[in-house]
Amino acid sequence: MSALILSFKKSLEIAPKVLKDISLYFGFYFLAFCVFLIILFSFSNYDLNFKFTFLNGLFVFSKVFTVFMIPYYCYVYTYNQRVPFWNFISENVSPAILAHIKAFFIILFFLILLIIPGIYKTIRFSFLNESVFFDKERSGSALKKADQASRSYFLPLLGFLILKTFFTIFTIPSLLKFFSSFNSIFLVNLNLFIFIVIIFYLACFVNIWKTLFYFEIKEAKNQAISL
Repeated sequence: MSALILSFKKSLEIAPKVLKDISLYFGFYFLAFCVFLIILFSFSNYDLNFKFTFLNGLFVFSKVFTVFMIPYYCYVYTYNQRVPFWNFISENVSPAILAHIKAFFIILFFLILLIIPGIYKTIRFSFLNESVFFDKERSGSALKKADQASRSYFLPLLGFLILKTFFTIFTIPSLLKFFSSFNSIFLVNLNLFIFIVIIFYLACFVNIWKTLFYFEIKEAKNQAISL
């Protein structure tokens, strides 16, 4: 658990820098588009559930960008080494997609076989993205390296994923219920935007924490971070 706690402390230190860059290069544009949609929804007859579902889908789509940006900036501010961002993207998009396709079918097979082994495999592949991005020197597939990275850290990873799941299942609906409990359409739309901002940055922070947790594990195992 020490690596998980230490990575959380480091996340608090570099999160302002990482979130600043995420905001400048993606977040402000994404949130501005959300504002546009909320205003557009104000002139329609769609209910709040539809608005939330649509914006939540947009939020999920935003992860296509942040899944690359957050590890990149975590690496930059952790190791004080800046590599060309678009080179980082171009070198990792195809390997990441292929690794996730392979992992999907492996996890699906184990889920069909027995649910528990499928969940176990999902946890063992938690560092799949990080293994694609930051473990290029060692031989082997990204799935194998992700599985190796999680060894001896299964329980901390399980605790991390439980916290993440608890936040998703309980916190998000509670926040949405609170922010939508106003009679004024203006206040409902304003609170809906505040809700999106909170969820966006909290999700970014969780991914920062996960990336730094991976860095701590690599350091503990005396394995280099290699782009």
